[in-house]
Amino acid sequence: MEDVNVALSIRIMRVGSNKNPVFRLVAVDKKWGVNKGRVEVLATVNPREKEAKAPNLKQDRVLYWMSRGAVVSPSAKQLLKKLGVDPKAAPAAAN
Repeated sequence: MEDVNVALSIRIMRVGSNKNPVFRLVAVDKKWGVNKGRVEVLATVNPREKEAKAPNLKQDRVLYWMSRGAVVSPSAKQLLKKLGVDPKAAPAAAN
């Protein structure tokens, strides 16, 4: 039985209105388009809010998808480092 999560990636999706961006860190299926195939929303970040309010990051789910073989995009990797998650700290993929 092959692993169905091989075609997953973690990337940033922009939502919100004009001049009011909100970004979501999502796990998506690579077979679908840019805004389709979303499997799970992992974090929501509003860059216009004060730094005191932390984004709602599901760190355990990020590490789970990375352990399942999800590829992290370069921009998502930068965001994860800024939020305090080490992209290299994911547990080894289960066979």
